[in-house]
Amino acid sequence: MKKLKAPMLALLMLLSVDTFAMDNKQLAFQLTTLFRSSRSIVTKNKPFIGNPRESLKGESPDDFIISFLIQTKKIYKKTTGSRFPPTDDTPEGVLRGHLIDSIVSVIIKAVKGQYEGVFKYSPATHFKKGVNVYDNKFLPARYAVEVMKEFNARTEGKALLKLTAPDKLLVKRSNAPDEWEKKILNSIFSKAGYERGSPFSEVTTYKGQKAFRQLLPEYYKKGCIGCHGAEAGQNGPNIHQSGKGYPLKTLGGGISIIILMDG
Repeated sequence: MKKLKAPMLALLMLLSVDTFAMDNKQLAFQLTTLFRSSRSIVTKNKPFIGNPRESLKGESPDDFIISFLIQTKKIYKKTTGSRFPPTDDTPEGVLRGHLIDSIVSVIIKAVKGQYEGVFKYSPATHFKKGVNVYDNKFLPARYAVEVMKEFNARTEGKALLKLTAPDKLLVKRSNAPDEWEKKILNSIFSKAGYERGSPFSEVTTYKGQKAFRQLLPEYYKKGCIGCHGAEAGQNGPNIHQSGKGYPLKTLGGGISIIILMDG
């Protein structure tokens, strides 16, 4: 068998890495977009936020989750122009399956009342003491944390989802950006000409291991501003690390995903 010359071998290895990165770029966007699609349903469902179990109104938990997934996939398709890919035995399909299973698990727990009494003021947040308006509410941010915890456990750390935000906008302390996320939030997304809403992707390292990373930016919309805004009746000053509220279209943070790579 004819041996490949060193330059050709190096080129093939480089192409392989680039292809792997491109595959992960697509996979990461699929996962973050499906997650965001599911969270948008929670954001719009005020009775569910108030009390998931009581919001069923005679609907069974199974019927509720079927409807929830159908709506999630409709929003995903509207956002991307494509259907959410299958959950199969490929590495990519397995990760997609883990996310679907995590969403289902969290919604089922919520409508069965398993989170009741769990969410109260905590020093793990930047909530001002005495702010109890969010006690026992199944907020979109709390939904996000629960789904991501489930997903990260199911993947055994091979892929990780996390919400993050600029320091001044932090609400939950554990969402503080790491150095890579800070760089993207503070420098890349603010660059003149950077396409608003476009995710930033990079092959880098995570805790000493080669990793594909992507950060999908999020901006304050109408559904966010009641909690994060600065106007009368809005709670930004009571929940942000900065003690301030912020207007619509502010870069509020991003959905961060890490996919560990071999080698």
